[in-house]
Amino acid sequence: MHNSLVLLAIILGSQSCRDQTNEAASRQQDTIASKEQTAPDPVPDAFKSASFGGDSGKMSTHSFVVSCGSGCAMTHNVRKITQLRPSAIEVTFGIELYTDETLTESYDETYTFYYTAAKTLERIAREGESGNALETFPPSAKRAFEDFGIQLVR
Repeated sequence: MHNSLVLLAIILGSQSCRDQTNEAASRQQDTIASKEQTAPDPVPDAFKSASFGGDSGKMSTHSFVVSCGSGCAMTHNVRKITQLRPSAIEVTFGIELYTDETLTESYDETYTFYYTAAKTLERIAREGESGNALETFPPSAKRAFEDFGIQLVR
């Protein structure tokens, strides 16, 4: 009889914890949904409707990862997209540097993507530099930036 009471107490206690966890998760989801509904759109309306650009609304939440060596990775999260002119789009990335899966540094970098009239990616320039970053990037970074640049004008 005593064992039955102990077992019943354990079952009821675990059910109570599960209910509290579910309530907390539900409140967290409601908070996230509320923030998503009220968060300002980082992509200007002019760019969304620009004939040159694609669906930049999707791109404003885009991210990609570039390997920077053994145990090192850089996540590029889009922070802001600005159409400078019909053939140039400026993108600010929030970059998170991970070493052995631990976040070691975070900072912003801005790149300008230049296109031909046929919407082909011509070059990418890092803010403050005049050269073509595609010529200096390692192969994996070059491929990731080219893929992003292509999607940017789709």
